[in-house]
Order: sequence, then structure tokens, then C-alpha cells
Amino acid sequence: NIMQRIPRLKPISDKKVLIVGVGALGSHIVWQLARAGIQSITIIDFDIVQVGNIPRWLLGFFAVGKLKVEIINSFLTQSFPGIKCTSIALHIGVDQTIPVNRKPVDAHDYLSNIIRGSDLVIDSTAETNVTNYLSSLCSQNSTPFVWATATQGGWGGIVGRVIPEITKGNWMDFSYHSANGDIPAPAAEEGS
Repeated sequence: NIMQRIPRLKPISDKKVLIVGVGALGSHIVWQLARAGIQSITIIDFDIVQVGNIPRWLLGFFAVGKLKVEIINSFLTQSFPGIKCTSIALHIGVDQTIPVNRKPVDAHDYLSNIIRGSDLVIDSTAETNVTNYLSSLCSQNSTPFVWATATQGGWGGIVGRVIPEITKGNWMDFSYHSANGDIPAPAAEEGS
């Protein structure tokens, strides 16, 4: 019924999207992707919901103390029948072996495989080291990459994208020009 009412969304329904960071920004991004009809979403985050997250986060107090990925997964599968949401509690940037199907797997190799199998990777961690790492992995695997950040208070933000063989530049180019002052800083809450 959704695809009949908004047929232009049909081409994206079978895409596989990886979202890293489901906090204040990422939780809303994943919700909008599900609303748009994306049927296969993988979410990665290692953090738990804290009371201080509630004003900016998608869901309410019932989520406090629980892993963000588990709560988002539950919300998506209950709210959007047919969606396949894979949640992974992974701290990116930490050299680690993680259990996958009860077998130890190198986290870097595991993440590389997920990226290789994705049609799009969205980074909403707002962590420079993680963004640099994901950008590099996406480049190696020719996977389109989007990064999104919000300023303090949500007054502004940045969204960038790299589409292999279509767009020029990469996240590192953006980072250089941003640090150099070539790209104006987005609006931020006063006093932050």
C-alpha cells in the first residue's frame, strides 16, 4: 500500500543501508529510512540510552539503561512489518574480536564485510576518528558514504556524501577544507 501511494519510493525499498551511530541524529535518520520503505537496515552503536539523551533521542524513558541498537531494532520491527533490522553492539575503533554466531571474528573484517554488502553507509557518530575510518572502508569497497553531524542544541549541522566514481573528493578533503576555514561552520547554540 505504501509503494502504491508513493511509487517513487519503490526503487529504494530493496536497498541495504548501514547506519553507524543511532544517537540523537542517527535514531531519527533510521526512523525516516524505515518510513521511506527501506526494508534492510543494519545499525551499529555500542552505547546505552541515558536520561540526558531523551530530549534529543527518538524514543522515551522506557529505553533508559538499554542498548540503543536493541531498542531501535525493537521499535523498527514492531512499527514497520517486514523490515529486516540487524543490530550490532560494536565499539568501532577498538581492536577487538567479537562473537558472531558463537565464533570469534575480527571486528575490522566483520565491519568491512557489512560495508561491502551495503548500498549505502551513513555515519552519524560525530566522531572524527570513526568517520575517517568508515570513509576509508567505504572508499576501499566502493560503497556510497554519507556523514551527518549536528551542532550543540541542534541549531545547525553538516551532511556530506561521497558516491564512488560520481562525486569528487572525499571526507578527508572535506575535513581539510573545514579545518582550514574554507567551509563556514554551521550555526550552533549560543554559548556552546
